[in-house]
Amino acid sequence: MKTLLLSIIALFIFTGCSVKYDHVMLSEDSRVKLTKEDIQTKQKIETLAQMIQSLSPKINKIEAYNIAQNSIYYSMHLANSYDLVKPPSFQNFLVNQNLRQRGLCHQWATDILDYLKKDKYETIGIYKVISNEGDYFTEHHAISITARGEPYDKGIVLDAWRNSGDLYFAYVTEDKEYKWHYRKRVQ
Repeated sequence: MKTLLLSIIALFIFTGCSVKYDHVMLSEDSRVKLTKEDIQTKQKIETLAQMIQSLSPKINKIEAYNIAQNSIYYSMHLANSYDLVKPPSFQNFLVNQNLRQRGLCHQWATDILDYLKKDKYETIGIYKVISNEGDYFTEHHAISITARGEPYDKGIVLDAWRNSGDLYFAYVTEDKEYKWHYRKRVQ
């Protein structure tokens, strides 16, 4: 058993990679900014903003863009502040062994949620969602963005843990990896 455990640890040590987003900074007003935005990040923000807008004609276009940009930028910032490594399961191992302070999926979801709540979105609802609740190895947390007043499953899941700070997003019902359930309405 010890040999197996040591083998698994060695595998993670030699396959884990540090994650660093170079152009991310926190401004004096505690807002995340990019010193240089690449075309891929720009396109990702546009795609997410369009998806958010597609949820309802009631969603304000500026709010959709802001929440898309804030979610993507802050995910990168958290990766840096967590001193993140890939794959996410290795980060979990390091946190659980007290070798890293943060980086578990529920911490990603909570930290992004707290950041997004700083802006009072009038047309967008925000929920905490969970998958496989109670299962130690597969429980997973994220957030869902909806049109204000709509249920969590009519929204878009935002999951920064899954791709190590590279924000994953998809319509809640189209997520192939997780089946999401309502956890808590936040905004």
